[in-house]
Amino acid sequence: MIFDFNYNDGDEDGKEENYGSVTMSDGSVTTLHALDIKVVVTGQWSSYKTNCTYPSGWTINVSSSPSPSPSSPKSSVEAFTITPYILDQELGPHDGNERWTSPIYWEGISKVSDTEDKLVGTAYVELNGYCPQLGTSNLLNLEFRVQCSD
Repeated sequence: MIFDFNYNDGDEDGKEENYGSVTMSDGSVTTLHALDIKVVVTGQWSSYKTNCTYPSGWTINVSSSPSPSPSSPKSSVEAFTITPYILDQELGPHDGNERWTSPIYWEGISKVSDTEDKLVGTAYVELNGYCPQLGTSNLLNLEFRVQCSD
């Protein structure tokens, strides 16, 4: 699981925090520190329902040997591309639920490919904070839950 938080407070040096973990098939978990993860947005999608624009497609670089501490340099890196299977996966009151009390957000299933464009897994991505005109905060939250085959 990888979390990438961006604080969109109008400052051009916007703050970013990221962290995560890797869970192996045997159940062992390795913590990923900020230096072990780099998330790059590769595209965007705009909703015709809300006019909100979401990142849509990512390259994620993850250290293959995570650092033992948050300040240690990382070693070799594995790169993955995450691509939504369906662009329109926005959720909100426009989906027929007039009692919707949550912010409008995007979440959905995506494919995970390696650097040779070979399908290696699936991801469930959640995006919050991309509809500020509709009352959401200035915290942009990007959450990836990735499952890769062994």
